[in-house]
Amino acid sequence: MTWRLMDADLDLGQTVEWTSSANGGTRTKRGEIVEIVEPYYYPSTEWHAGKRHYGPFRVNGWPLAPTRHRRSYVVRVIPGPRSKAHYYWPRPTALKKVTNG
Repeated sequence: MTWRLMDADLDLGQTVEWTSSANGGTRTKRGEIVEIVEPYYYPSTEWHAGKRHYGPFRVNGWPLAPTRHRRSYVVRVIPGPRSKAHYYWPRPTALKKVTNG
């Protein structure tokens, strides 16, 4: 398996991975692109239907954050075989396209 930095627009259904950090540690996440978000827009509410979110500052169910200045992507990650999917809106520059081979 190889990967390359995102140098072109990605498509729905493609597998990507990125590294995130929290609490002093890093974790590589891998998932499938399920939504393409155009510049200066927020992701749709579809990925948060029926979920509870806490805190007053949210747009379409996402934590209030600046919109992205370039095309971005919502990624579905399934952590394990019996786990529910988690949806992320990572920075587009952090995404790496995963290819088998």
